[in-house]
Amino acid sequence: MKDTTDKTSALTRTKCECKAKFFGDKCEVDCSGGGKYAGTFANKKCTCSTDYFRANDKDATDCANTCSAAGTKVNAGKTACECKADYLGDPKDKCVACKTADSEVKCACDKGWSGDDCSKESSGNGFV
Repeated sequence: MKDTTDKTSALTRTKCECKAKFFGDKCEVDCSGGGKYAGTFANKKCTCSTDYFRANDKDATDCANTCSAAGTKVNAGKTACECKADYLGDPKDKCVACKTADSEVKCACDKGWSGDDCSKESSGNGFV
């Protein structure tokens, strides 16, 4: 419980609330520090310790130091997952292997943009 109660104030409660820095349906997640957690955000998510990162912004307890999607690895700064060399895709979903002999990395530019990096503008706003 967030606050201590006595026999009178307990009867007036309509819901349970977690103490500061505790989260979860049963207040089972302690984000006060140590291990993979370093504290809390104002929006009731755990902050991650050094070398841990949030892989899923919707989950208050999602601090990880490994990547689980196919074709991914932890980036050099240890702040997120990225596709391995010769892989393309979204590291939060999956990265797909490219056959380097048959392909090269290419961007599909939004209407009104052109160039290898979609930086030449005639109108529009960048990458698709």
